[in-house]
Amino acid sequence: VCGVMGMATFSDEEALVRLGEELMAQLGYEPVGFTSGTAALESFRLTPRRFDIVITDEAMPEMTGSELVRELRKIRPDVPVLMMTGYVSASLTARARQAGINEVLGKPLQSREIARSVAAALSRRASPPRGPHPGDSGPANRRAESPRLA
Repeated sequence: VCGVMGMATFSDEEALVRLGEELMAQLGYEPVGFTSGTAALESFRLTPRRFDIVITDEAMPEMTGSELVRELRKIRPDVPVLMMTGYVSASLTARARQAGINEVLGKPLQSREIARSVAAALSRRASPPRGPHPGDSGPANRRAESPRLA
């Protein structure tokens, strides 16, 4: 969804993507939103180090959030991923875990819940190297120190 604390938010609903971008910007992130899993995957392939965290919806056209995350993990296994869904179930949670999703969040979401989940996912991840990564297009895609959530 989002991306100088790079964050990507993916949903099939344009209004939800824009709302997510606004919320993440208020929390101090630089969000980048997509309504297409294919477009999100292409952007991630081009500049994988631009994104510090990914927030995706499970129900999207072209590919599910779980399918998207499996592809993202091939590129950057270390990127934290949160999934939003209106239909939390045991089978979805198991599928999400198999895909490498850190947490499944049920809709509707409160901004406090999103902030807590993002902060927790970022604090648990290993510190990846910040040097060049295959697919990065250069120094313009590197970030300064990431902002902290209050």
